[in-house]
Amino acid sequence: MNKSINLLDPQKGFKEYEIIPGCGRLWDEYVQQTCDYIIEFWPEVIAGKDRNQFIREQTQILKERYSPENRIYYLWMYQKEFLVLANGYLDDLPFGTNNSSSNSNEHENLNKNPKVFYIAEMVVNPKYRGQKIGEKLLSRLITWAKQHNAIEMVVEVDTKMQANRFWNGKFGLKLESSSNDRNMYKTKL
Repeated sequence: MNKSINLLDPQKGFKEYEIIPGCGRLWDEYVQQTCDYIIEFWPEVIAGKDRNQFIREQTQILKERYSPENRIYYLWMYQKEFLVLANGYLDDLPFGTNNSSSNSNEHENLNKNPKVFYIAEMVVNPKYRGQKIGEKLLSRLITWAKQHNAIEMVVEVDTKMQANRFWNGKFGLKLESSSNDRNMYKTKL
């Protein structure tokens, strides 16, 4: 891939979509790419299952989880090819959490119910990695989260995934905890 090409230039074929369940071809593409990602990194989830049945189950799960106020599904395409996808959601701050932000001016307009923004999935097509596309999408996700009263962001990453290199230090994310199979990164927004 020629790295001099601006993949995010609409005149070159870039399209950005906020996906709504059931929106036709784009919804189908989002679900397919999400399932491919799950199967690639956690093949045990499909063990003994029919692939089509697994996709139908995941489609239903994604539909049930969707709420325009609390969940965002993004799909970016480049010349009709999957570029990157993301799935993020908002939740209340855990009980007893200090909800004062280190940058209170930025959150003056918050209602009395600040949120935590969790990134459930973010996947860049391997063909296009190393071109800062993930950083640009992460910036877009953070903007959405702040607009929806998030004051903190959390990402959990399987310890065996190369993505740990991406998350550590991006946009202030720091490794908060680590277990046998998961690393958790956090930052204030």
